Amino acid sequence: MNRRSLRFLGATLLLLVLGPDGGARTLHPEPLREGETLRFVVDGVVRTEPSPEAVIRARHRTGDEVTAARLLTTEGREWIEISSGGYVEACRLDRPPEPVSGDLPVGREGLAAGRVLPEEYVPGDLVRVPVAFRAPGYEGRRMRLRAGAVAAFRSLIEAAATKGHEIRIFSAHRSAAYQRRLYLRAIARDPGQIHSAAPGRSDHRLGTAVDVAVSGVPTLSEALASDPAGIWIAEHGEEHGIVVPFSRERCAGRDVAHEPWHLRWVGEAVEDESAW
Repeated sequence: MNRRSLRFLGATLLLLVLGPDGGARTLHPEPLREGETLRFVVDGVVRTEPSPEAVIRARHRTGDEVTAARLLTTEGREWIEISSGGYVEACRLDRPPEPVSGDLPVGREGLAAGRVLPEEYVPGDLVRVPVAFRAPGYEGRRMRLRAGAVAAFRSLIEAAATKGHEIRIFSAHRSAAYQRRLYLRAIARDPGQIHSAAPGRSDHRLGTAVDVAVSGVPTLSEALASDPAGIWIAEHGEEHGIVVPFSRERCAGRDVAHEPWHLRWVGEAVEDESAW
């Protein structure tokens, strides 16, 4: 990963990974080092003081890099002091992406371990999600997934139907540009939000994650977790290689948004969460 929190000097780096906009904040095992290079994931400014009212010292475009000095929290906002002087809202910065050659292996893409996807990463085997598996009102949306993911979600949806549960997809693969727009809107509303992922951190970039709707349950509602369809997904999804990465159990004790509507195909790696 959405309100990114960067904690320095021996603490753990918190960054956003997935959510209704593609991201939720998750713990990363490596501490952010003083002197480490960070990159602007959206346009931003350097201010003379850690305050949104402070004088602007410099303006930066997406992709510009700065060197981190330390983290400060003032009035509920987190700021990064940079070595050249000044302060940047932490939510506008991330680590530089890691190079990717070819399609990442399913279930071992490494986002949970801290991988940042490069801007140009797009899986090469994306195919259209069949209209029959799309939520009402989303039939005309451009919706794609990796070929194996389409097969897995087809299997899940058809198995759920035999038990009386109508599950449909309303969000699938997202480009980096589209995810950036969602993220920018989210941090404009609340710089500390934990739902929308930065472009390099979103599961939706992988082409293996979806957001689903269930008949009778409000969209993007935690109520899905206690609905019979949500319970069925949690109990039987892994039979199809599909997990709920932000289930209540997986979010316990972490600063991560509970998102029972967000599903991800991880194939045979259902037991190896560290590889996701």
